[in-house]
Amino acid sequence: MRPISAIAGAVMALSVPFSASAFELISRSEILAISDGSLPGSTLEAAPRAAVAEAPVIELLQPNATTHFRAPVDIHVRMRPGLGASLDMSSLEIRYVGSIFSFDITDRILERAEVKDGEIMASNADLPAGEHEILIRVNDSWDRKGERRFSFTVEE
Repeated sequence: MRPISAIAGAVMALSVPFSASAFELISRSEILAISDGSLPGSTLEAAPRAAVAEAPVIELLQPNATTHFRAPVDIHVRMRPGLGASLDMSSLEIRYVGSIFSFDITDRILERAEVKDGEIMASNADLPAGEHEILIRVNDSWDRKGERRFSFTVEE
């Protein structure tokens, strides 16, 4: 669970103009270290959660996961709570997934993102060329857990 203060800080950043410069979402050396579990903070990735009825829905609007693209890339995620609930943004977790290990990149994104009404928008995220997988998890106020994995390829 992410402390509410981290989310509050990200929300406060909405009033600050965003820089057009790229930020490194993950580096090539971190990807290699995540793959073998040697990156401090990397953890074994658990099996995907079972689908829960009325769990929050997570959509990746950008980048379009069906195409290849060049970095840097804009990231736009939309999350909707289950019926009758609200999102618990303090539960938000965004992980970079390697072969069997993953690494929490939530703070990296939130430091550069605009967070508003269940949407996260971050401009100019830099990723090395290759195949990538991102896992996003969020709960709603009824503690229903939503999870979504996105795979995409960054071209040279």
